[in-house]
Amino acid sequence: MARETGMEANRNMKIDTLKARIVRSDYEVDAEAVAEAIVLRLLAARRTTAADLRGADGSGPVEPASAA
Repeated sequence: MARETGMEANRNMKIDTLKARIVRSDYEVDAEAVAEAIVLRLLAARRTTAADLRGADGSGPVEPASAA
């Protein structure tokens, strides 16, 4: 099994702390912040998809490469 890096160990420790707080009912979810994060992530994904469909100059759809 691979040894975890310092960043992974820190992340795992934070997750464990969060899980313990949830079990003790010592953690409140900010529903508005969660909703905002979800919307922002969806909008970012939509912008990325739209950019992928445009050509490099932004003029229109990317044409598939022809098989030569």
